[in-house]
Amino acid sequence: MGSSLAPVLANIILTEFEENIVSNLLRDGTIKYYLRYVDDTLAFIEPADISTVLEEFNKFDKNLKFTVDIFPDGVVHLLDIKIENNTTDVFFKDTHLCQYTHFSSFEPFSR
Repeated sequence: MGSSLAPVLANIILTEFEENIVSNLLRDGTIKYYLRYVDDTLAFIEPADISTVLEEFNKFDKNLKFTVDIFPDGVVHLLDIKIENNTTDVFFKDTHLCQYTHFSSFEPFSR
């Protein structure tokens, strides 16, 4: 998502994808729940159907590559949100240092 045009293009392309692929999988019950924010998606799928759904997703366009994250411990993280037992919290990656800009950088203290 480096370009300022990227979110707009992602929205246009993924809206078409949802109308052609996701809507059918939701209608027949293969996907139980589907949520998207720009280019990040959350879908609830039975474990037996994961490979079938991934194959259908990747058929949509040869230039798009969908991947799957499986959360065996039941703790889902999406967009820095941790979802566990119907509660939400902030999700921090293992590499998170709670430091966004180095103190001695040339960034102004306020804007």
